[in-house]
Amino acid sequence: MKSDILGVKIHRVTMSEAVAKIAEGVESGERAQVVTANPELIQFANRDPRLKQLINSAYLVTADGIGVVWAAKKLGFPVPERVTGIDLIEALFPVA
Repeated sequence: MKSDILGVKIHRVTMSEAVAKIAEGVESGERAQVVTANPELIQFANRDPRLKQLINSAYLVTADGIGVVWAAKKLGFPVPERVTGIDLIEALFPVA
């Protein structure tokens, strides 16, 4: 399931679910783009349709920022938690 914030689709995943999804992608051998969408990126995508399309075509888009978490909740499609880029990288170390 995904949340829609200004047309940017955010996956509704926890950190552990994000790590598992990335691991699945790696195991399958498919190339995958992961985007950790913060409020600034969503705002830029709102002004640039090509950027929005690129983000929405990613294998995984996480809520990188409490503002994204708040907006998703306010819009009625809450994400379970914030999954920032640096925290996601650190969580992937043991899997790698």
